[in-house]
Amino acid sequence: KALDELQKKFSSAPKPAFSFSFSNKMKPVAETSVAKKFKEEEKKESIDTELEPKSDWTLHDLKDQKIEHKCDGKHISINNLENCTLFIPNDTPSISFNNSKNCVFIVPTVTGSVHITKCDSCKFAFSMKQLRIHQTTKTDFYISVLNDPIIEKCTEVRFAPLKQNDNGPWDHVKDFDHPETDPSPNWSIISESERHVPTF
Repeated sequence: KALDELQKKFSSAPKPAFSFSFSNKMKPVAETSVAKKFKEEEKKESIDTELEPKSDWTLHDLKDQKIEHKCDGKHISINNLENCTLFIPNDTPSISFNNSKNCVFIVPTVTGSVHITKCDSCKFAFSMKQLRIHQTTKTDFYISVLNDPIIEKCTEVRFAPLKQNDNGPWDHVKDFDHPETDPSPNWSIISESERHVPTF
């Protein structure tokens, strides 16, 4: 906006004796490719924010506990758990896990999306429509999912099907930090001999 105002100011000023032939063809700053790219990124960020549901029920700051929680139809946010086991037996519309370590999370049915951020040395067992994992390491996922799982800034994450003979895209993991032309070093498939779906 400031550059546009300066442009208008100079265009209204007395014209110099000499001018370049292309000056009249200059685009306003708002129409330049850089500005358009910035707007597209801003729009994408706002869409991602809208997709992230607001927390209606939060469980946080717990250590060395075994918890069973029945969902009441609202989004659940799990934050800062350590050495805990959490089981949610009924349908959950959406859920997010943040900053947890050495935990086991068992959520058999998530009808919407799951977001996982900064989890370390955990195990997850759940089914969902969409799964996005950020900044997570040394964690195993036993999943059934409708869309390709997405990871970003993750290391040593492993995947296996929640149930045998699952034909869903549980192993079609998209790594945003690695080109799709080469296998990503950041995730792998849990070998059948090592698969142990966590139970409560």
